[in-house]
Amino acid sequence: MSREYPLPDVIYNRVPDRKSEVSLPVVKVKRQIKKMQPAVTLFNPQFLNKWELHELLARQPELRAYVPETRLYRGPEDITAMLQRHDMVYLKPQDTFAGRGIMRVSRKGARYVLSFKQGEKYHHASYTDAAALLRAFAVRRTSSRYLVQQGLHLAKFRGAIFDIRVLVQKNGRGSWELTGIGVRVAALGGITTHVPNGGYIAPLETVLTEVFGEDASRSRGLREKITELALRVAVAVEQGVGSVFGEMSMDIGITANKECYFFEANAKPMKFDEPTIRARSLRRIGEFSRYLAAYHSGGGNSSGDI
Repeated sequence: MSREYPLPDVIYNRVPDRKSEVSLPVVKVKRQIKKMQPAVTLFNPQFLNKWELHELLARQPELRAYVPETRLYRGPEDITAMLQRHDMVYLKPQDTFAGRGIMRVSRKGARYVLSFKQGEKYHHASYTDAAALLRAFAVRRTSSRYLVQQGLHLAKFRGAIFDIRVLVQKNGRGSWELTGIGVRVAALGGITTHVPNGGYIAPLETVLTEVFGEDASRSRGLREKITELALRVAVAVEQGVGSVFGEMSMDIGITANKECYFFEANAKPMKFDEPTIRARSLRRIGEFSRYLAAYHSGGGNSSGDI
């Protein structure tokens, strides 16, 4: 039975994929919500474009050093130019999900090695010249829109690369805070850490201890570097996009000498499998929503207490 209900004070856009986001029904609903503002607040209104995100952060003097060199792929010369500057590059579809379509090129002397996932296995094909490499890329590319990104020699955990997954959210006072940090480890020989691509979850303290030889107290400095970078990126992204965001997940890489690099931010974070992070994230979404509702209704209680 249909009924009429009051308009909500706050709406969190959880449209799950980019294709649905640009579908006509979703576009129409978002237009209607925009007309209702400021009575209704929409947060996390859109997916983040990888190229626009890179350009935004690369323009920030305090963040530029944490962003790998990246080019928008317009033709084969973009790959060859990057390989002249770096001995490894990643080829990433702009709209990739869970690492699909990502390839890696390593330059080893006069040879090039193209690494990619086909079926359930990773393959590493060797080519004697750039022309053969570029033909192989053209055959395997999954999108017309790719990024060419500097590859970094990341620290390894038990022989495999790993990266840090960070979830930052706004609290009941409307301020960004760290919610949790997880680790995703690639399969041996893998080029991405995504679990659907063979990656797996590892405990943060175990990884930091084994890789960097530090116990929990001495590794606090590294965790603080990761947290500081994630929070600075969140503020810069929100200001640069000009919309309200309540949470973002981020991928951050760490080199063997503890240098941190920002790879990617996701405005529609997938569920974290770590139970404590998952529970805290759900609580924070409620706290921030209550803050927005109180703020825009003129209420005085924005403490976020539940």
